[in-house]
Formats: sequence, C-alpha cells, structure tokens
Amino acid sequence: MAHKHYGGLGVSSLYALNRALLFKWIWPFLSSQSGLWLSVIKAIHASKDVWVAQKSQNPDFVISFQRRPIGCIEESQFQELSLLLSSVVLSSSSDCWSWTLNCHGDFSVKSAREEIDKHLLITSSSSTGWSKLLHIKLNVFAWRMFLDKLTTRINLSNRGLDVPCMLCSNCGNEVESRNHLFFGCLMALDLFWLLGRWWNIDIINFINPFF
Repeated sequence: MAHKHYGGLGVSSLYALNRALLFKWIWPFLSSQSGLWLSVIKAIHASKDVWVAQKSQNPDFVISFQRRPIGCIEESQFQELSLLLSSVVLSSSSDCWSWTLNCHGDFSVKSAREEIDKHLLITSSSSTGWSKLLHIKLNVFAWRMFLDKLTTRINLSNRGLDVPCMLCSNCGNEVESRNHLFFGCLMALDLFWLLGRWWNIDIINFINPFF
C-alpha cells in the first residue's frame, strides 16, 4: 500500500486519507486571518488573539501566569527564565503558517496523505518496478511474488491457518513455498522449457533470483 518509491503499489490507506481530509478543515483556521470558517470557530470557542511580543515586552510579564512564583525554587526558576528572555526580541508582525511538504507552501491532501503513509505503512528499500506493457493484474502478481505474499501453503500456515498438507499441489515432492513453486517444481521447470522453446531460447538452468 505504500508509495511505489518505497516498494508499494502507490495506493493510499484509508486511515491516511481520512486524516488528511480532516486536517483540510483545520488548515484554513490556522492559515487564514479572515473568513467564515474562522469566524464560526472563534464565535463558538470565544477565541481571542494573544500577542507574544506584547506579553514579553511587558516589564512585569509575570502577570501572564495564573499565579506568581511561590517559594525559593520557583523564584529561582523565574529569574532564570527572565534572564533567558531578556535577550529575545520578537517582531510585532503577525505570524503565518506555511506548509513545508510541498514547494508552494499551501496545504494539499495529497502531500499530507503521502507523509502519513510514509510513517505508518511498511516500506522497502527498493522501489516497485511497474511495467506499462503488462496488464495490471500481472504487475500486482509479480509485486506480491517479489514480497513473498502469495497464498502458498507455507504462507497460509504461517498466518495460522490449518493446512492439512504442506507439500506442493503439483509435484508433491517439497513444501509448497514461493521458491519451490516457481523455481523448483518440475511443472515450473517444464513450463520454462516450453516457453524457451516457443521463444527459441535455450534455457538450461533457470537461476532463482530470490536466493
């Protein structure tokens, strides 16, 4: 489900899409100074503007606290805080929000969705090879085979399903795994030989790419 650059199919998760669409409603409230949505939220929650620059420039900015410092420890911590803030100069201009996930600085559902998926979905170091010449079903099948996610008998057993017989359903010689089913089974080897004969290619030993 991850992006193709991270070994996935490029299909977003519903969780990421839902969160990105929800944040689409929050972004106008953060980035806009006026508008109907901002007015409604402020009217409901009685929001008020607080200027940090004005607060810090007040010589007695302790009035911004819920109570004055009490005791030696709090007084000492307050003095250290005052010393740190004495060299800080803030601009009185309004702050603005900028979206850093794209070059435009504006929020987009796509960039938010991809960022959430990048942190939540399982990724791979290699990108997904997608051939436009093949049908989409063949591309998906090759992708699942590369990740060993096919419903072979050994995979079904590893997922906790009760499999009566683990042997290959074609030859019955070895456990039905991805490597055996495509590169070790006699039926698969005969099929490769027939394909090579059809394409006029001499296939002597087919090398397993997953070893």
